[in-house]
Amino acid sequence: MTSKTGNRFNSKGRRRDKTRNIYYEEIDRAIVDILSLRERMSNGQLKREVEKRCENKIPSKTWSTHLKKMHLEENYLLKDDTLQRNQKVFYSLTEYAKELRDLRLLRTDPKRGTFIQIYASLLFRIIIEGNTYPGDDLENILNEIHANREQLYIDNIKKEFIEGYVEKHELTTSPDLPLRVTTTTHYKPTSLGVKIIESTSYRENIFYKNRTEDTIYTYTVPGASADDLAQMYYTFKPCMADCESALELLLRRDIISPIMDFRGKTRYVIADPALTDFVTEFNRYCELENEFLNFKWQYLTHPTSNEEQSRRVFYSDEAKSAKFFNVRELQRHQFKQAVKKKNNEEILKLQTKLEAYPHKFEKMRLEYLNRLNEKYRGIINEYHFLSEIIQIISPLLYFIHYNSQTN
Repeated sequence: MTSKTGNRFNSKGRRRDKTRNIYYEEIDRAIVDILSLRERMSNGQLKREVEKRCENKIPSKTWSTHLKKMHLEENYLLKDDTLQRNQKVFYSLTEYAKELRDLRLLRTDPKRGTFIQIYASLLFRIIIEGNTYPGDDLENILNEIHANREQLYIDNIKKEFIEGYVEKHELTTSPDLPLRVTTTTHYKPTSLGVKIIESTSYRENIFYKNRTEDTIYTYTVPGASADDLAQMYYTFKPCMADCESALELLLRRDIISPIMDFRGKTRYVIADPALTDFVTEFNRYCELENEFLNFKWQYLTHPTSNEEQSRRVFYSDEAKSAKFFNVRELQRHQFKQAVKKKNNEEILKLQTKLEAYPHKFEKMRLEYLNRLNEKYRGIINEYHFLSEIIQIISPLLYFIHYNSQTN
């Protein structure tokens, strides 16, 4: 161990270097690592083990600061103190910290930011939407999704007449003309949750008056695979190793479960139906919020620091994030210049709409928050990691988690 004069954690050394506000993450990482192996340790024993790992003596004040932050502020440490004289104080990791640790979401994890981005994209967008594919051969489709015709049940059939269709009388080698009607058949989801839509258009022979059908299919496969994560259409592009690791970590804690093999890849869905309902409802709110925020940034004001942070989660680097906000700033500047000229009727109409839109959105937001808080408070308490994600994606919805803990 180094001497006191060469101790990196020594407060006198910090004062000489004028770096009083240094916070040593390695101390917290050592605490988490040691308590992950030993479950429960006395204050003195834990301090000695951390000092051994950090290869430095830790001043009492520095040690107390770290314990206080991890216990009182972050809920990472459980303190067992009888408050009796000469009795040892014991520390252990809370269940909250264990869940975050297992999912690599603890503050001390160097890849925390990457895994927050992956979970946010996976659970709150990709896994809910699934993947949609086109096809023209129903037998091949059924074979791909591990189903057969006996499992197909019609949910509803809709006929649609094409408005504004004008029949063209042109010279053509084909005697068939398209008709103004299409039929769309929606099938009930298969046992594995695949949704199939059959779309049929019609043509009629101008000589014999007989009709032919053209049928195409679209089918939506539920869940997501590691490939879906790695090929996300967001600007954030995680590596395949991190995607596979994230799925494995969620699988170990029974947050997701495999549903089917599709094109050689295992697809996963959220295991708990109640969690699926919450994520679906949350996603609807996020779409509403995104629409409002984009509108606000283009025409009203620049984003707040919390709003910027909520959008950065979908960007792989600062340059792409900066480009996004620079474009919004340019649009806002152009709009303000147009308003000053007041020579465009459309601009004036938009300005009137802008005055009412924020009030309308605020009313809708509060309705969503109240409904989510009443219906899903238990889900937030059960799945601790959700709070780490929702406060990044939507700082406004952190209100749910806060209320669930304090009420």
